[in-house]
Amino acid sequence: MADSFEAFWAAIGAKPQYDKELIKKAFVFASAVHSGQQRKTGEDYIVHPIAVAEIVSSLGLDTESVCA
Repeated sequence: MADSFEAFWAAIGAKPQYDKELIKKAFVFASAVHSGQQRKTGEDYIVHPIAVAEIVSSLGLDTESVCA
């Protein structure tokens, strides 16, 4: 799991068709609002949304889908 935006950006392949600034804004927002939240397993909550964004990217979906 990416623990920084740059690691996340690399993990999604830094595709040129993606709006990096919009994705960064979504990443920062999600990280802030989920700060301190944990799953029942003890894992940080943000791990799941980031993993889903990586999957969405691997499917070739657009910037807005990655942000969602």
